[in-house]
Amino acid sequence: MKSDNFLRECIGMLDQCPCLVIKNGTQKCDFVFQVGSFGVKEQWDRIDELLAKICPELRNEWLFENYHSRQARKAAETFIKNVQEGEIVYCISLFKDVLLIELPNDVLGDCKYRLLKEKENRTYEKGAEHFRTIAKGKIYGNIEISKKKLETYYTLAREWGFRANIKEKEGSYLLEFYGDSQEEVDKFIEMYRSKTFFLY
Repeated sequence: MKSDNFLRECIGMLDQCPCLVIKNGTQKCDFVFQVGSFGVKEQWDRIDELLAKICPELRNEWLFENYHSRQARKAAETFIKNVQEGEIVYCISLFKDVLLIELPNDVLGDCKYRLLKEKENRTYEKGAEHFRTIAKGKIYGNIEISKKKLETYYTLAREWGFRANIKEKEGSYLLEFYGDSQEEVDKFIEMYRSKTFFLY
């Protein structure tokens, strides 16, 4: 018998959906239960078959979440591969630089870190996907930007691993950043101009 914990609200209202469950007269969805069951049995082809039959609303949600999950794992693998314990790194969830104390044994583990200038010197833990190495190179780039968008693009520059600072100009601001290669600096500028950061 399926636990109610695995049921969610039906968002597509597709009559022939294989995940449709009627609970107390209300349409529910047991997609999570079915995917979990197939996963335990390593029946990956059954998951693909299920995705082809469910409502487009749920399918798009699943694909979107999995895309970000893959991106997070890729970021964690890249970080662990390119960093050393004792380095100052950027934490994207805290929006600040921190001191990396210890790397995890695998990509799913947590990194240990300390906040800079904290008197208590406490150790905290977060997954590796929350961190970025900080570029040591001197390849320079800049973007002239309005105050309204300044914080957003400064944060993006830091998430890309750039060292970044802001200079105020007449009526606008100059976001300056430094990377390890001309290619990554040019790509950041190109994506800013084409407004395609949401695809990265």
